[in-house]
Amino acid sequence: MRRRTLLAAAGLAAPVGLLAGMDTALANTPDPTGSPVPLDQRLAAARAAFDAGRNEQLLRTLPELIGDGHDGVRRTRSALAYARLSSTYSLASQVLVKVGRYDQARLTADRATVYAELSDSPLAAAAAARELSIVLRHQDQPAAAERLILDAVARVGATGLKSDAQASAFAQMLCTTSYTAAVA
Repeated sequence: MRRRTLLAAAGLAAPVGLLAGMDTALANTPDPTGSPVPLDQRLAAARAAFDAGRNEQLLRTLPELIGDGHDGVRRTRSALAYARLSSTYSLASQVLVKVGRYDQARLTADRATVYAELSDSPLAAAAAARELSIVLRHQDQPAAAERLILDAVARVGATGLKSDAQASAFAQMLCTTSYTAAVA
């Protein structure tokens, strides 16, 4: 928390222009880019940028991913397209929390939740619930955050944790639950 406060005070959290680009993308869905690179591959690269702390690169890329994700949903209305769009908004929420933009993070986490429900993917729903609970915690709503994440833990646990991805999601949510309880 102190690191985030220091970065924000020093103006190093994220350039204003990139945050304005996210504001624009959240207010008006960007047009699709027509990129020949598959969205899954670009999402993986965006995740790698987040994991490496390259927030500026990620904030520059997210509006394009949002536009292309919405285009995929418009074209196919498939469960996979909804899950990809949910993942895009979950990633957006993560980086916005990192740079201290909690109102925008709440919006993206809400959208991730909606698209996860439309995808019928327990993993997309788990990731979205985790992000929304983190935002709620930062917005001083620990009780709501705890209810949300405990419900998501139960839903993922009901899958029987038959895959590594399900077990990983379950473990991440337990960590989030523990941190939320400690903060509360």
